[in-house]
Amino acid sequence: MSAQNVLYSYQGVIDESITEKISALMDKHFEENSIPSERRKKFFLIMVECVQNVFHHQLKPEHEGQPFESGIIVSNDDNSNYRIVSGNYIVNTSTKALGEKIDKMNAMSAEQLRAFYQESLSVAELSEKGGAGLGILDMARKSKMPLEYEFVPIDEHYSFFILAIAIP
Repeated sequence: MSAQNVLYSYQGVIDESITEKISALMDKHFEENSIPSERRKKFFLIMVECVQNVFHHQLKPEHEGQPFESGIIVSNDDNSNYRIVSGNYIVNTSTKALGEKIDKMNAMSAEQLRAFYQESLSVAELSEKGGAGLGILDMARKSKMPLEYEFVPIDEHYSFFILAIAIP
């Protein structure tokens, strides 16, 4: 990601107020560049879901000084797509299942994603983190582009999960 195309970058504790800050900056960018309202709406829906995903799944530090509560949200414009990149720490025991879930979604057509989303809605139960596990699925469905992800190992217990979503 080229630094000159970065529209917004934040690293730190992710909370609900970040959504408002990103929205204000991006709204100004969209106005200045006459971006169509449909594209704006798609960006904001995915951005809000990204922030909520990091907010709900960021780890709480077990010991003072651990950076686990910190996350990242970056948005950029590569002239054909907007991209939102998010990142947060996760336990290594979650990486395999999460990677398989994203790979499964990336292999689906738009129609299959829509059907899988509807099916998931009917059986979804709220988790202890307050969600129904539909966030990444919803972002994939709205983006209509493959999700890019990476798990960067931190130590034997933790990795940093990076998720990039293109918005055409």
